[in-house]
Order: sequence, then structure tokens, then C-alpha cells
Amino acid sequence: MPAVRTIRHTYSARPERLFALLCDPGYLQQRCEADGDRNIRVERTDAGRRVSVERDHTIELPSFVRGLVKPTNRATEVCTWQRIDGGFQAAYVVSARGMPGTLGGTLRIEGDELVTQFEATFEVVARVPLIANKLEALMADGFATYLERCAEHADAALRGSFVRAPHSDVTLERELLTANH
Repeated sequence: MPAVRTIRHTYSARPERLFALLCDPGYLQQRCEADGDRNIRVERTDAGRRVSVERDHTIELPSFVRGLVKPTNRATEVCTWQRIDGGFQAAYVVSARGMPGTLGGTLRIEGDELVTQFEATFEVVARVPLIANKLEALMADGFATYLERCAEHADAALRGSFVRAPHSDVTLERELLTANH
């Protein structure tokens, strides 16, 4: 049975500002570096609506999966954004070479001038007989922890205390909002 999780976080920023941050290649590059990832490649296409992040990501593995999964894998995360009433929504898929399963879901950004609600709902499906439920729970818990770290990085970036590659938020916001109308 697939493992489903929902993660919520509140930001002190407008939805457009969080959206611009989550689509900023410089920020995404540095967020991955801060998480210890290597060989990072960030690409924004389709007028800024599609963001792809590829990276070599290392995780600690419990003994019951060590023979099935390598600790370092090439992970690819693809988010395809669209404007919705009151904010933004993305469908996303995370894949990793050598991982016996799938992970995908939706991201939502909604709010007003002062506060933005971020919600990530995702499902993990493992394709390993006998230990699928344990593996799904392990992958879901690991991804939930990853999303919580991402929220901490985003909070810091929005406060201006997360070191980022130089890029104008105002210019990026204008560029992305124009593309999403």
C-alpha cells in the first residue's frame, strides 16, 4: 500500500515571492549544496513553469535495504508549475537511478500579502516484494525530512540570511508572473 504524506509550512512572505524563490536556479543550486548534494544541475524551461533539479544525493540506509539500494544515487526532481486562484500549484515527480519505487505529488502555494501557506502532498510506491511497506515508509519519512530542510532553507532565504547566488528577486518575480498569466 503506497505511503502518502502531507507537509505544511507557513512563510512570512507573499506567494509570488516564495514561488519566485522555488523557481530560482541560483537558490536551488545553493540549497542542494547546503544539503550536501554534488554534481548539481538546475534547469528552468517552459517560460519558467518547469524546474528540474538533478543531483547526486547520499542517504543513510538501514540494513534491510542495503543490498537493494546504493547510498548515493542520481536524483531528479521535476516540478511543473501553474498559477491557480490565490497562488501556485505544481505537479512533481522525484526519481532516482537504482531506487525501486516512485515518488510524486503536488505542491501548493497560497496566501496573501503577509503570510503564505505551502503544502506538499506526495505518494511513495515501492516495487519490492515482501518489504514494500517498510521501504515506502522509509522513503516517505526521508522525503518528508528533506522537505522540512527545504522549508528551513527557504525561510532563511526569504529573511535574507541564506547565502544565494546573486539574482534579482523583483526581476525573477516579474519574469515568472508574466510567463504564468
